Amino acid sequence: MEHGTLVTVIGNLDLNYHGVSSSWLESTLESFLVEDDVITPEFFGTVLLVRKGNFDLTFTSVRTRWGTSIVQSVQVHEGTQTTLVTGPYLIHYGRLWQVLRLYDDVQKAFLVTLRPRLDGTFTCLNDGEHGWDCLSVAVQSRLHFQGGSSDLRKYRIAVKDAFNISGVKTSMCNRAYFRLFPMATSTAIAIAGLIDRGVQVLGKTKLSSFLSREEPSESVDYQTAWNPRGDGYQGPGGSSSGSAVAVAAYNWVDVGIGTDTNGSIRRPAQCNGVFGLRISQGVFPSTGMFTVFKRFDVPGIFTRDLNVLTDFAMKWYAAELVAPAITGLPLKLVVLSDNMPTESTPQKQAVMSIVQDLEAYLEIPPIRISLENLWASNPPDDAKGEKLYDFLQEVGASTFLYENFHSGAHFRDEYRKKFQQNPFVSDFVQWRWKIGEKYTLDQFNEGIRRLDVYKQWWLDTVLETGRMNTLVVMQSEEVKPNYRDDKAPGYYIQPAWHPWWISPILGAPEVVVPAGHIPYVSRITGRMEQLPVMASLLSEPSSDLNLLTLVRCFFEHAGRSPVVQSGKVMFEETDIEEIPSTPWEPVPSG
Repeated sequence: MEHGTLVTVIGNLDLNYHGVSSSWLESTLESFLVEDDVITPEFFGTVLLVRKGNFDLTFTSVRTRWGTSIVQSVQVHEGTQTTLVTGPYLIHYGRLWQVLRLYDDVQKAFLVTLRPRLDGTFTCLNDGEHGWDCLSVAVQSRLHFQGGSSDLRKYRIAVKDAFNISGVKTSMCNRAYFRLFPMATSTAIAIAGLIDRGVQVLGKTKLSSFLSREEPSESVDYQTAWNPRGDGYQGPGGSSSGSAVAVAAYNWVDVGIGTDTNGSIRRPAQCNGVFGLRISQGVFPSTGMFTVFKRFDVPGIFTRDLNVLTDFAMKWYAAELVAPAITGLPLKLVVLSDNMPTESTPQKQAVMSIVQDLEAYLEIPPIRISLENLWASNPPDDAKGEKLYDFLQEVGASTFLYENFHSGAHFRDEYRKKFQQNPFVSDFVQWRWKIGEKYTLDQFNEGIRRLDVYKQWWLDTVLETGRMNTLVVMQSEEVKPNYRDDKAPGYYIQPAWHPWWISPILGAPEVVVPAGHIPYVSRITGRMEQLPVMASLLSEPSSDLNLLTLVRCFFEHAGRSPVVQSGKVMFEETDIEEIPSTPWEPVPSG
């Protein structure tokens, strides 16, 4: 190579290890090609062994199939710290440099891509502010992160641009916000813990501006990320969409981190066909994370692999969560019928096939519950006779939109003060703010009281906490084509009885899992394409690890794939969940 020599470093060799041979070298290099997406055979011409103590080099021949011609060893004395880890390097003028691979962000999921510095901060490789049509994302070799004190080091993550990262500006996908505020001087607490444990942060991803529900046709300042599923022209589902797209599109991204207020993890997981987890409330302080309703706002996780989701969540936070005492309690399986169509649609059949498999796995009959009817037959005393929908009628606006408006006050005031003009925000965000501005603090407090009543009723009557170990299955919204150039739907206030409000009200974990595909004829491609169908599973607050473990074991027992692939479809045709030809219903509640 004209400007240096490509070299492979093999580190962490055992003390007094005598098994080094040409056959060992060849099998080791072959395994690197399987395990890693950065190293290539071009690095195998020179191999550098990093050893502790003494061992004998017994190479009778070093000419592997890749033409290895030089093998050298470097001795590191016991107790010596070295940053020379296994992976691909470049020798340039006598110095070793780590080699990273650049991937193009062809789905435009990222706003800025990052490279870590030795001091723990980050430098921006490139960003959307400067008009690059396609960002490049630098990834380190997976071989660098083998072993070590934290297994989290092996994960490459994409972080929603609602979290501060020290030395990087936060945009909230709004140019005025990006212009106003300087680089962050500290990192959000939820993300700082990951960085401290060696997780590889690849960059910050796009979102709906100010955590709003925003369709592609409404995205003005920054173009919405491109959902890879189906015909490639489907909407990615709103607020945390960039992180979901990164996971759905790229095998080189392991985990996407987003936030969820009332659907911002769960809807993108549905639209992009990936596993999604809204975590329990109160795990992390909101410091450094943009919020619009602190009572609801939590981080969340996207992955293509259920085992990765479980492992990452456990090591990030769930293992330290004080779980409720549910071991040994009778199991209860609930299916919410409120948001399911009465007719047997393909989507409903796919979701109900999950319920059918759960019935077989848990060996209990599912109970179908209509929240409206259950409230009518067993209302809380504090409802004072009001029907469920009447009781919650104003709550969405008087709580969520009230705080949404007030959470933006600092931004609006500081922008006007600095630039003597109003900032640009989308019509939908302005509409939300105008509604939230109308409500008083007394109305907000009354709305919170009603949320508390509804929460307690749910805990006592639906989940039966302390008496039952309950799993709730839900279908969120109708799955149908939602093209990027479709006119945005009319504005509406999401009601507090919507399924996306249940886990935020309870502060409970909710996991989104694949149920199958629905075929449709795309008006873009003129071909039959596939849309993801997902189901949501919910359990009581702080039971995150129990929920994930149960779901993982259930998938294994039912023979359901715990992994979705990247690209157009979640599964190859032979792996697509077969939708039953006749409808199946659970046992109604008594």
